[in-house]
Amino acid sequence: MRRHKGLMVISILVFAFLFIPLIIIAVTAFGSESTITFPIHGFSLQWFVNVFESESFMSSLILSGKLLYLQRY
Repeated sequence: MRRHKGLMVISILVFAFLFIPLIIIAVTAFGSESTITFPIHGFSLQWFVNVFESESFMSSLILSGKLLYLQRY
């Protein structure tokens, strides 16, 4: 099977375009600052605490869990 180097390069660029922002957001979510800064200063789980204290997020998560259970059984 002949390899297509151009297709390989395009595929790598597309995956990088999609995953690099996700990695940046995941890393900076643990920072203690309210904006994205590099390098991150301090370590905090405050963003995650804020998400799980949100009533709308928790009700959506519970509804998703119920739907998953109903779909499964």
